[in-house]
Amino acid sequence: MKPLTSLGELGLIGLIGKTVSKSKSSIGFSDDAAALSFSKKTVVASVDSMRLGTHANLFKPVLGRKAMAAALTDLIAKNAAPKYALTSLVVPKTFPTNLLIEFYKNADFELRKSGAVLVGGDTDAGEPFSLTTTVLGETNRFVPRSGAKEGDFLVLTGEIGCASAGYFATKNNWRDCPKKFVDEQLSPSVDYSKALKIAARANAGIDLSDGLGKEAGLMAALSKKKLVFDFNKLPFDSRLPEFCEKHSLSLLDLLFHRGEDYQVLYSTKKPSGGIIVGRVEAGSGVFLRKENKLIKIPARGYDHFLKNN
Repeated sequence: MKPLTSLGELGLIGLIGKTVSKSKSSIGFSDDAAALSFSKKTVVASVDSMRLGTHANLFKPVLGRKAMAAALTDLIAKNAAPKYALTSLVVPKTFPTNLLIEFYKNADFELRKSGAVLVGGDTDAGEPFSLTTTVLGETNRFVPRSGAKEGDFLVLTGEIGCASAGYFATKNNWRDCPKKFVDEQLSPSVDYSKALKIAARANAGIDLSDGLGKEAGLMAALSKKKLVFDFNKLPFDSRLPEFCEKHSLSLLDLLFHRGEDYQVLYSTKKPSGGIIVGRVEAGSGVFLRKENKLIKIPARGYDHFLKNN
């Protein structure tokens, strides 16, 4: 395994360029900037960072998928079709070249799933391993966080809770953790095509990277509405309650406040293809209906600048 010191920065950029897919409508992968071709639609942009030790407890090349999904879900929450991505990589000088190439192959796989391609970026030597990704997309109709309307259905694009369980398992080296939980933490399962079909009819949308409670709280506050979830409709793995009980974790905490799922929550009057988990009502705040009780859900989630257990 060759270290990056055997390549140099230009060699590294060339190696990445040979690894990822190319776009016929972009110019300049080896230039200081990329020239991109867009239609007359609205351009939507987002940026997201992934740092080893914060977003994952161990390095595996499959994290390339997570790094892209974290940025891409910001776009599909806005009803924007992803088109281009740029990455800013910080990597130790002695990092094995083959692992980095596998990382970018996984990143490329996730981008192609969404319809996007990597068109450039920046590299720097340093520790720990981190990647900042900027994604660009286009839309005919921007979907804000603030558009939830009374009577809307609350719709999720996929399961929640597994990724945060996987995070705790890798952090504490719990050997009894189902493989699916760890897999979801390292490479989230996001169906971009299904999400965009829901987004096309949505009034509001937000991705769940920092937790359903926090993100739903933002949607409720900005929309000036009350969001009510039905516990019996929440999509989570059937093994999750037992896993939480065994390791003294709170199931509701994992579902609402830990994040890492990278699914999307939409508010829409015409749900199609998603998982209906609740309704939008007049009022304010976020609530959970469980066993005929209405439980207030705090707008709390992961915060990089606060203590997160």
